[in-house]
Amino acid sequence: MEFRDLRYFIDLVESESYHATAQKNQVTQPAISAMVKRLEGPAGLYKIKPGSPGHHASGTSLI
Repeated sequence: MEFRDLRYFIDLVESESYHATAQKNQVTQPAISAMVKRLEGPAGLYKIKPGSPGHHASGTSLI
């Protein structure tokens, strides 16, 4: 886990949008998705449920 991943995660929770998070951090949406998988994987602490095809992070919750 890197500091950058946590920054992206915070931005994702605040904006509730993969697209907005990617634009804000000047990365692609797949980079944000990869970050989500990294955080969900070994830590198992975060669960982000992508919503509609617009890639909103609706239903985002910390477990």
